[in-house]
Amino acid sequence: MIIREIADRLKHANIHHEQTVRRKKRGMLALGIAVGCTVGMITGILYAPRPGRETRENLRRKTGEVWEDLKENVSDTGHRLTVAAEEKGSRLRTAAQKRFETTQDATKEASGKTGKKIEEKK
Repeated sequence: MIIREIADRLKHANIHHEQTVRRKKRGMLALGIAVGCTVGMITGILYAPRPGRETRENLRRKTGEVWEDLKENVSDTGHRLTVAAEEKGSRLRTAAQKRFETTQDATKEASGKTGKKIEEKK
């Protein structure tokens, strides 16, 4: 029983670790894409053969677009984090409730056995 429980815990820990690694890889990929796009945009603007006024207007427009995209991405990421935290909390509550019920059942069973032994000795 104990070995099975240890094996289950190790399995769950391994799954959790793999999920964390995948999430970090996705986050790093998104960050790399964002940085690459930003550097490419700035380089393109600085080396574009346009007059200064037109370049500044384009820069303002692009900056606004990037800002809106950034706000949208942050909002989406915040939402995903909230959902993940709620799911984790729900799983923890369920696990705690199961442990509590198991402990309660074991306590009742032990109490019943103790009561029977006391009656037998009388």
